[in-house]
Amino acid sequence: AALPEGVLANLLKPENKAALVKVLTYHVVAAKVLSAELSNKEQITTVEGQNVTAFVTRFLGKTNISIQDGQNGRAQVIKADVEASNGVVHIINEVLLPPTPNVPKNIVALAASVPELSTLVTAVKAAGLVDTLESAGPFTVFAPTNEA
Repeated sequence: AALPEGVLANLLKPENKAALVKVLTYHVVAAKVLSAELSNKEQITTVEGQNVTAFVTRFLGKTNISIQDGQNGRAQVIKADVEASNGVVHIINEVLLPPTPNVPKNIVALAASVPELSTLVTAVKAAGLVDTLESAGPFTVFAPTNEA
């Protein structure tokens, strides 16, 4: 998947190192797997611990390979079997993202995901309350809409 604006900058922050490691290791398999060894709909376990799925079509001597990630995004292999001294690289055209756990968003993230609460989010930022409302809580917020 193409990373939404700001995601890469966020992943590169020191406090998000674990999330960055998770995304990067989701691109690595602990074995040398050449394109000819891949089969259609094959589940491949990544170093991160979760699977990606290979989709392979072979027709008239041409092979097309795509890799589906945990969020149903697909990356096309644009150059396969680039040999390295310690393995092989398949160059892809998208970032693979591991499945996201069903963890509820914190209050700030939830409000930011609701367009009708954009004024509230702006106010929370201006008041310096982001860190408070992103902390463990628990909190109850009566959130006025932009029209309130």
